[in-house]
Amino acid sequence: MIGTTFRPPSPHARSLRRQRLLDLLDAGATARVTVISGPAGMGKSTILAQWLAPDGSSRIGGGVDRHTTRGRVAWIALDHVHDPRDAAAASFWTPLISALHDVLPGLSPAIAALFGTARTPLDVAVAVLVQELADGVTLSGRELWIVLDDYHLVSEAAVGDGLALLVDHLPEAVHLVIATRAEPDLPLARWRARGELCEIRASALRFTPREVAQVLAADGLDLNPGDVADLAHRTEGWPAAVHLASLSLRDARDPPGFIARFRGDNRYVVDYLTEEVLARQPAEIQAFLLATCILDRLGVDLCNAVTERHDAADLLARIEYAGLFLTPLDEHRHWFRYHHLFADVLRARLAADPRGPVAPAAVLHARASAWYADHHDPDASIPHALSAGEPEYAARLLELAIPAARRHREETTLIRWLDRLPADVVERSAVLSVLDAHRLLSVGARAAATGRLAHAEALLVADRASPGGTAESDEHRTLPASIAVYRSAIALAGADLPEALGQARRALALAAPGDHLSRGSAEGLLGMAAWARGELTVAGRPWAGPAPACTPAAASSTRWE
Repeated sequence: MIGTTFRPPSPHARSLRRQRLLDLLDAGATARVTVISGPAGMGKSTILAQWLAPDGSSRIGGGVDRHTTRGRVAWIALDHVHDPRDAAAASFWTPLISALHDVLPGLSPAIAALFGTARTPLDVAVAVLVQELADGVTLSGRELWIVLDDYHLVSEAAVGDGLALLVDHLPEAVHLVIATRAEPDLPLARWRARGELCEIRASALRFTPREVAQVLAADGLDLNPGDVADLAHRTEGWPAAVHLASLSLRDARDPPGFIARFRGDNRYVVDYLTEEVLARQPAEIQAFLLATCILDRLGVDLCNAVTERHDAADLLARIEYAGLFLTPLDEHRHWFRYHHLFADVLRARLAADPRGPVAPAAVLHARASAWYADHHDPDASIPHALSAGEPEYAARLLELAIPAARRHREETTLIRWLDRLPADVVERSAVLSVLDAHRLLSVGARAAATGRLAHAEALLVADRASPGGTAESDEHRTLPASIAVYRSAIALAGADLPEALGQARRALALAAPGDHLSRGSAEGLLGMAAWARGELTVAGRPWAGPAPACTPAAASSTRWE
């Protein structure tokens, strides 16, 4: 049965007075309805208790006549729903009216019977309750605050219908306050348009770095501002995670090191999210969460591909509605992400149970990689291929991504991808060996780069000699010219001007008419080598007008003696 007993917040939460949130509640005190919504552990009940308690002590209980500075409070906790049948309309209204009786003793005892029978239409029962409330607050001379805590546990549609009807006819001195993890199925848009709604969402409930410092200080922890900011970042301001981290920090020998390692594998975080969040979800939602936790961002088509389902749009909407640590990444809600700690817990569970309700992590990563590859996003596809245990596929994706990345001057990204590949996979690819030579040159390792170029040439020779060979990509076809360009650059850096000129001329001879990158690079190197030899007129040719390498005709008309 739905209970009326209020479970007080933790001592940690009571010690922190969040004035900025209290000010928001003060500003909306004239609204008919106040809604505080956010995931588990965001401090919703705590801030309401502080705001409505007579002394700010957060000790408000349903069924107790609390004479706060704002009036009387009827606090109805809805966190004792163990059977879906307990969420039926009668089971909701009975404890609500019981709590109202406690704070308004003159309330008619017959009202509960009106909501407990199908013979009385809902609008009639609500009308009687509205009149009784109006008479009760008039007699008391004080405002009345009806608090519905954990409203997300109420799923009966008739409850929402009756509550909306009640709100639309509430006496001026009566206010409804809802604390919920999920978006309530109530006409919020209508109340918002009328200026009758005060809303505090998860973004406001997150701890600021200053509040994190206050929580830690209350636990006797004195950390420097950098460590506090790091903890605020890692927890994303999630109050429960801050309190759980504080518990662990009490016994930590190296607090900064602990914070640097703080993840979703912390035992307190795992236990909290498992018991308070995951265990309460339907099996279908749990399976979807586990299957999609490998993704850094979630979109409908991507999630359908990874889960091999067709209802990701509906499931994402349900997850967002349920307040399950899902953050939209754009205003159109096309892309989302999970809270980092929540994703960590999900990934740990996925790894711990490879025979669980979803495919193994490697399979899920492979599906994600294929989807991103089909959508021409190598920055996402390559890491997923590596996580899937498919380095050869990742190497092929990198080869295909090189031309576009070079056109956009994204060599740093190419090197980042290359560094994640196993060395033996790189050594089997002529394309990646040349890219590795580029990496070595960028750090001044000319001798090692020369060796990588020789290795790439040997691979090309062996491939051409083998029956059938390897199907050449555009990047394969440009390799001979690219290798000559790199050899010219190495020679120029070593002041070997004849070799620099010779390799640059060789690159021009090998480069196809449309290979503007190789042709432009070779002509630039020729110009610099000529300048180093004091041939200023010759050196200035590539820079005297439009780049000659931009057109095959101009390139072919250029002669270097």
